[in-house]
Amino acid sequence: MTLPEWLRISARMNTFWPHQPTGPDAVEQGYALIADLGAEQVTTAVGALLLDGCEFAPSVGQIRKKVAELDEPRQVWGEVWNEIQHAIARFGGYYDVEAIRWSNANVADLVRLKDWDYLCTTTDPQSVVEAQTRELWESLRARRIQDRAYEPLEAAGLRRLIERKQLVESTTT
Repeated sequence: MTLPEWLRISARMNTFWPHQPTGPDAVEQGYALIADLGAEQVTTAVGALLLDGCEFAPSVGQIRKKVAELDEPRQVWGEVWNEIQHAIARFGGYYDVEAIRWSNANVADLVRLKDWDYLCTTTDPQSVVEAQTRELWESLRARRIQDRAYEPLEAAGLRRLIERKQLVESTTT
C-alpha cells in the first residue's frame, strides 16, 4: 500500500469516527506498520471493523488483526472434526500421517500436534477428545492471527518473534 492510499483510508476512518479523529502524526507513524498490506485489504478490514460496531477509530494493530482474521480460512469446526474422523476410519493409526492429504495445512498441523496415534487409539470418551482437539484448533487459529498481525515487528531478541521469523524464512526458501 502506498502512503497516499493510506492517507485516503485514514481520512475515511475520520469520517466514520468523527468524534475521535486520528491525528496526522499517528497516521504517518502508523503507515510504517501497515505498509506491507494491500490497500484493498486495509479498506475491507476498516469496513469490517465499522460493521462490527467498533466504537472508536481502529488502531493499526486492530486493522492488522482484522486483516489476518479475514484472511484466515473460515472452516467450520464440524468440518475439521469430520475430516479427522473419516481419516481415522479410513487409514487408522498405522498409516503415516504425513502421507494423508488433508484439506489444508492447518488441519495437518492440528493432527500432528494432537498426535495421530493418540487420535486413532485413545480410549478416552470421544466427546472429551473432540473438546480438547477443538480447543487446540482455536488456540492454533488465534496464534496464526496474532503472528500475522505481528509480521512487521523486528525480532528484537524476543524468542517468539525470532521463531516466527525463522519459520517464515524456512517456508519461503
